[in-house]
Amino acid sequence: MILAHEKFGVKMKNITEEYGISVGAYYYWYDRYKSEGILGLINKKPGAKVPHNKTPVDIERKIVPIATGNRELDANEIWEIVTEQYGFNKTVRWIEGVEKAPESLIVLSRKSTS
Repeated sequence: MILAHEKFGVKMKNITEEYGISVGAYYYWYDRYKSEGILGLINKKPGAKVPHNKTPVDIERKIVPIATGNRELDANEIWEIVTEQYGFNKTVRWIEGVEKAPESLIVLSRKSTS
């Protein structure tokens, strides 16, 4: 659509009617094309790049050694240790999430899940 207007001189009215877009939408994409080239036409999703519920790496680095070094402990006991040592202010569910996360590569035996 941008090339049709730029290179072949197709009128803006024809482009907006044919593609079913507003003139504003055309110029939004046109400006992105002009500033970033063809990659500017890729729709970039706004928002956080890291999911809001992802355990921060610094916390995970504290939990993983405790969990792997004490395989007999369940998530509640690991939570108690991390809370006492580091002032951890999250729930036991965070510990369980780190245990289940494939990137942490922890497989723990659980005595209880409550």
